[in-house]
Amino acid sequence: MGPAQFIPSTWQLYVPRLKQILGTTPDPWNPRHAIIASALLLSDLGAATSEYMAAAKYYAGGNWATYGKSYANSVLTRAQNIQLTMIDPLEGY
Repeated sequence: MGPAQFIPSTWQLYVPRLKQILGTTPDPWNPRHAIIASALLLSDLGAATSEYMAAAKYYAGGNWATYGKSYANSVLTRAQNIQLTMIDPLEGY
């Protein structure tokens, strides 16, 4: 659902926390709400300590070590390309 493509059951897991943060009923179609929910989800998956593990868990859940490797590698490669081609050139502006 929405711009972050939440599965309805996963969205429901985050509704109480989002309601506390936002002070209103969260809407998965509201970009601000969806981005905050995505940040919470990735944090819960361990992104603060391992972006690779968080990406793999996002893709494969509990089987992340077996089935998430290729997805995690592709996510990190894409992130590195965005950093190099879109973000780094902005330094100095």
